[in-house]
Formats: sequence, C-alpha cells, structure tokens
Amino acid sequence: MSKEQLEFIFYYFENVEKAVREKKLDPATPKNLGGHSRISDPTAQKALKECEPLAKVYVEYGCATNNKRDGKVVLNPELWLKVVVDTKTFYRRTIKGELIRRRYEMQENRNETCKALKMNVRRYHYLVDEIINKALSLGA
Repeated sequence: MSKEQLEFIFYYFENVEKAVREKKLDPATPKNLGGHSRISDPTAQKALKECEPLAKVYVEYGCATNNKRDGKVVLNPELWLKVVVDTKTFYRRTIKGELIRRRYEMQENRNETCKALKMNVRRYHYLVDEIINKALSLGA
C-alpha cells in the first residue's frame, strides 16, 4: 500500500468502516463454502461471510454532486482499519497522537495545527512521515 492510499484511510476512516459493514451485510455478496458440498446451508454461508476478511470495498467520499460522490477501491480494508486503530493507540497522549487527531479527524489545515502545536512546517511534515511509516510497518 502506498502512503497516499494509507492517508486516504486515515482521512476517511468512518467511510471505509461503513463500506465494510455494508459489504458484510449485503446478501448479494457470494461466498463459497469450499469443498464439493452440494447442500445449501445459509447459516454456514452467513457465518463464513462474517468471519472472512474482505478483499476490497468501494468507498464513497466527499460531497455529492448530482447525487454522485467520488469513490475509491480499498484493498484489504479490514487490515488497514486495524492498522489505523493500532497507530492511533500507539501514539495516544503524544504530540504525534494530537497531530493525528488534528490532521485526520478534525481535518485541520497545516498552518493551524503548526500554530496550535507550536511547531514549524518542516517538523510537521517530518512527524506526518513518521506516523505514516509506522502505520505501514504495522500493516506489513
């Protein structure tokens, strides 16, 4: 996964989470039981569907224009959602944790964040790179 894709998941965490929930609940999503059984077992199919990680989801984001929103395919969404949660947990109660909150959750602009955290732009970008690199290492 690239840094840009991972930042997308940080920015649109709730949207990705919602897309995963909807995909898991979608009755039209087929799942094979495996083997050569010809017996239809809806309970087993539902259990497998809920347990197996999704390969990809389509995430809508941004403002709707003509009732259409931008969208992006996210591969291995459940893995990367866990990575984001683990990264936030790892940096909780630190300056990097506050930077994550301001940048991704509040979507505060860089200048406001730098002013609030009393840092220069160079340090801001350095810390963002460290956060993303840590998240990528957790997902590897």
